[in-house]
Amino acid sequence: MSLRAFACTIFLAGLILLPGCETMSAFIRADGTLDCQALYARRCSQCHALYAPSDYTDGEWVSKVNRYGPRAGVAPEYRPALIAWLQGSN
Repeated sequence: MSLRAFACTIFLAGLILLPGCETMSAFIRADGTLDCQALYARRCSQCHALYAPSDYTDGEWVSKVNRYGPRAGVAPEYRPALIAWLQGSN
């Protein structure tokens, strides 16, 4: 593989991991559960200050996570757990 091809591969791999520069597996605890607090803190704070879970109603959290989750790099299968954590924390 040429140096140029290698550099392109590394660059493209970095784009796949954006935003957050880590995969969702970084938020899985040793027991296999999702660390929603860490996920929320890391991914959502990339674009804005974090909101307290009590700042929004349960329905508003559903709407916000579904709207901005893709932009923040939250995998679809983890959004329900994040929503439940935000709703349970308020």
